[in-house]
Amino acid sequence: MTSPQAPSSGSSAPDGDLPEVSGLPVGAPATGQWRRVPRAPEEVTDTTPVEDAGVPDPPPPIPLPVKVVGIALIALLLLAAVWVGMSLGRSTPVEAPSSSPPPPPAWAMEPPQVLGEFVQGTLERNPAGSAIGKEIVRADYSDGTDRVVLLLSRPETSLEQYLAEAGVEGATEVGQSSCGTSIDTNRPVCARIADDTAIMVAGLTEQALSTLAGQVDEFYGAMAP
Repeated sequence: MTSPQAPSSGSSAPDGDLPEVSGLPVGAPATGQWRRVPRAPEEVTDTTPVEDAGVPDPPPPIPLPVKVVGIALIALLLLAAVWVGMSLGRSTPVEAPSSSPPPPPAWAMEPPQVLGEFVQGTLERNPAGSAIGKEIVRADYSDGTDRVVLLLSRPETSLEQYLAEAGVEGATEVGQSSCGTSIDTNRPVCARIADDTAIMVAGLTEQALSTLAGQVDEFYGAMAP
């Protein structure tokens, strides 16, 4: 005896006998309220890249010839700088103009052997204690009664300073000379400056200032041309 077959799931029920359907969809809340489900975004179909207006385009690459020319110019500038530096280093320094030597003195400091009645005795050049950088000559004279000392000093430009350094006080003008008293010997002294040379005559005996001043002029006349 054949058993009755169950209707398959794919078979449909007869039109007059429909299955019962529940009033709520599957998964709906029991309260009977509907829940809003967010809608999925639409699929983007345009694949064209979007240009960003805020980002500038990268600069185009520098052409190779331009790079080569730039490097060559830099090398030339460096070579020029090195050449200028070497040229300056080899340049001959400018020599300072040499100072011309001072002119020779107008006359030599050579005291005469005889001056009137006075005869030369001892002669000294640059005696001990002479000032550095000056030429000093000392000569003793005597006529048998009176004695004098001739002193020559070069260069000298100030008679007042020379007398002060020689220790002469109370100088007064007598003729072309200045005469005073030596603080070393307490004897009369007369001196004058001619041709940057000081000519001094110091009396070692009793002589008048006018006599000594006259001898200063005589000694200058005997030595100067």
